[in-house]
Amino acid sequence: MKTGLIASRYARALFQFAADRQAEDKVFEDIRMVEKILSENAQLKSALKNPLLGKDVKKQLLITSCGGKVHPVFERFIDLTLQNKREALLHNVALKYMDFYYESKNLAIVRLTTAFPLERDLENKLILSIKNLIHKDLMVEKKVEPNIIGGFILEIGDLRWDGSISRQLKKIHEKLTTGSIVRLS
Repeated sequence: MKTGLIASRYARALFQFAADRQAEDKVFEDIRMVEKILSENAQLKSALKNPLLGKDVKKQLLITSCGGKVHPVFERFIDLTLQNKREALLHNVALKYMDFYYESKNLAIVRLTTAFPLERDLENKLILSIKNLIHKDLMVEKKVEPNIIGGFILEIGDLRWDGSISRQLKKIHEKLTTGSIVRLS
């Protein structure tokens, strides 16, 4: 069975269980913390995969990494995950749970990268245009990356639009080096 399928099933079950108990928001906070920590901390990932560490130690590592306290629904899920020896899948489960959560709230995550901070009016117009296009509420993650020179990079889910000056310059460079531009004599 594929890892992604297992993680998706666990995430769906957790989301449904949390929703039935009206705790999906609280569990989301915990799961987002776990996802962030597992993304940034390879040592914790290794510890969770270590067969020499017991369930209690792994549970304590997870709860401690979440600030020392988690919602009882999430704690119960941790117990289930450890009991079924699926702790190595927690990162993927967290990502899938977040997808289910965003979908239930009709939210889309938008990552907007610009070379410099946008003026508020321009940013609001761009966000409104995107919102009207995809018919979802947006959570916008803004990032300033001067090396894109100008333009912007917009990411919505799996879609990516790269309208940066640096990308356009790379395209021109590739055409010049491959000789695919028609030369005028």
